[in-house]
Amino acid sequence: MSKIAMFFAGILLVGATMAQAAGRPFVSPAEQQFTAAGFMGQGASCINKGTAEKVALAAVKGGTVVAVVFEGGDNPRHWSVDITHKDGTDYEVWVSCTGKVLTIIKGN
Repeated sequence: MSKIAMFFAGILLVGATMAQAAGRPFVSPAEQQFTAAGFMGQGASCINKGTAEKVALAAVKGGTVVAVVFEGGDNPRHWSVDITHKDGTDYEVWVSCTGKVLTIIKGN
């Protein structure tokens, strides 16, 4: 592995560690590009990550967000929000770009 690749891998590891220590899920630099203006500035076509988290948490009546991923290649495009409920149940909530809950997948 080149020194540059090792450097960037180290930065991602430090970022993930710091986010986890702060009690927040790690968000990759690519995911940070998703804003209220949509995917990579392609118009106001999708809600932002924070709004998706709020919608998903309301859908399962609270809990802790573990991970948030934008599924831009899927049809329909949506946010996938992983939540651990206070009773220990895991959920994956799909939130559409318009803020509608598409599906709730219950885990263990």
